[in-house]
Amino acid sequence: MLLDINAYIGHWPFKRLRYNTCASLLERMNEFGVDVSVKQPEWHLLQKHTVIE
Repeated sequence: MLLDINAYIGHWPFKRLRYNTCASLLERMNEFGVDVSVKQPEWHLLQKHTVIE
């Protein structure tokens, strides 16, 4: 079983990405023999984080 933990779906505001839709991700996974991919939301990377003490 081949696992991809660096999957991305959606638009990135700073760079145009290829293969950023579910259909294109599945096509790419099949091309390279990937069985499972893990997707996490990236919106938190662009949010202002504050520490409350």
